Amino acid sequence: MTTQTRNEKFKKVVEVAKKIKEKKVSGLTLGVSDQEELAKAWEEFLSVLPVEERESLGIVTFRFGFVAYKDIPKKIREDWNFFEFIVDVLAG
Repeated sequence: MTTQTRNEKFKKVVEVAKKIKEKKVSGLTLGVSDQEELAKAWEEFLSVLPVEERESLGIVTFRFGFVAYKDIPKKIREDWNFFEFIVDVLAG
């Protein structure tokens, strides 16, 4: 795995978030499929990281509390407010 691969996968996460935000701004309704798309993009990003690195990324503090990086896809799927928050953070 190269740094380029990692960057490409993270760029994909950001692109998905931007697409979802554009959809929201245009007045379209977001749904479970949007949550799933973002969660899958995050999982793909995590999949290119070595296991040690994935496990050592640690915990992020959000306004929703503490979330381990590796648990972000699960949190995206289960918590609508967190999903919207992540979209706003990633999409800028």
